[in-house]
Amino acid sequence: PAPWANMENWENEGVLWVSADSLSMPFLAVANRDTGDTFVKAWEPTGFWERIRVWSFGVAAEKNRAANRAVSMNGYIEDMALEDGETLEFATYFYAVPDALHVDAADAQFTAGFETGADAYGADEEIAASLTLGASKVYEGLTLKVAVADGSGNSVAELGSIEAATVAPSVPYRGAWVGTAADWGLSAGEYSLSLQVVDASGEAVFQALSGSFMVQ
Repeated sequence: PAPWANMENWENEGVLWVSADSLSMPFLAVANRDTGDTFVKAWEPTGFWERIRVWSFGVAAEKNRAANRAVSMNGYIEDMALEDGETLEFATYFYAVPDALHVDAADAQFTAGFETGADAYGADEEIAASLTLGASKVYEGLTLKVAVADGSGNSVAELGSIEAATVAPSVPYRGAWVGTAADWGLSAGEYSLSLQVVDASGEAVFQALSGSFMVQ
């Protein structure tokens, strides 16, 4: 909920539940605005959890004898039974991305955050698009394909194809592109930024879409 999106507004102990089915991707991200870093939690298989519980004392942590302000994030399955000798495998991944306060998409390998600067543009207004791509480990030889996508997620204007890119936990990839809707051949409508990450073998390993913006 919006009142809890910023810890400063989370005044007292509270808990919220999120249906895993409502998540566009299986991850949770917490941005530390004091340090500029974002903590990411992702899991596999992607449909393992049914619900996510997010709980905190909020800014009242000190009053409740908690050492620091913190957020607890837990996955839940309502009914699960294992037969004798039966096993169940799942994985949870944790990593941090430096200088990245905005995250649109993430998984166990990568996290992507897009910025466009505004929610709507005229045909001749300058659009400043940017991307921050973080990673849970060092990846080399990547190809990053950045484009503008229409409301259905289809690529309509390529912004750049970055070859032989290296992305590491301490060194995210950062890119920026500037142009107008007219430069990019965009008519009036709803658009987003899209990213496809291709590894050295030619396999697409990560895809992401930004929030939408309008061309008027």
